[in-house]
Amino acid sequence: MSSSPMPRLVSSVLLSVLAVVVVAVPTANATPADCWETWEDLASWSVRVQQSGVSPALLTELDDLTPVLDRCDDADALAVRQGMGAEADIWRPLVGVYFDADDVDRVMCLMDAESGGNPNARNETSGAAGLMQVLPSWAEVFGYEVDDLYDPGVNLWIASQLQERYGWFAWSPFQRGSCQ
Repeated sequence: MSSSPMPRLVSSVLLSVLAVVVVAVPTANATPADCWETWEDLASWSVRVQQSGVSPALLTELDDLTPVLDRCDDADALAVRQGMGAEADIWRPLVGVYFDADDVDRVMCLMDAESGGNPNARNETSGAAGLMQVLPSWAEVFGYEVDDLYDPGVNLWIASQLQERYGWFAWSPFQRGSCQ
């Protein structure tokens, strides 16, 4: 009894389709909601690392977050920002890592005024850089390179240190009466 070629052909086609779907899924973009939720999860993860240090369980959690972050592209980030109403709001979970919960709204207001939520913002006159427009001289004081100011985590950490030392008057919008 010879077997019909049709089942083999159907099996081959199904296997080919399955291979394309499995290979394509990791490269497909995440939805804006997935990206936002993953940012929030990453902020929570960062707080737990700061509180208890790195552990194998936390590293596994980070491994689970990474594929979604890899699939978040600029269009997703823009859609999230537009959905939140302000360019800077995409950084709210990360701000919560470095500032007290009572201060997050003020930081968001200052960030919106300083950089519009653009981590690559640079003031041509002063050289202030990043989300909170930190002056280059502060990077060196805290042991970083000036280019590190474009890293949102570094920028927000330095900003939190400046706020602890000098209060909100370290930012000119606050000095002018904004974000009070």
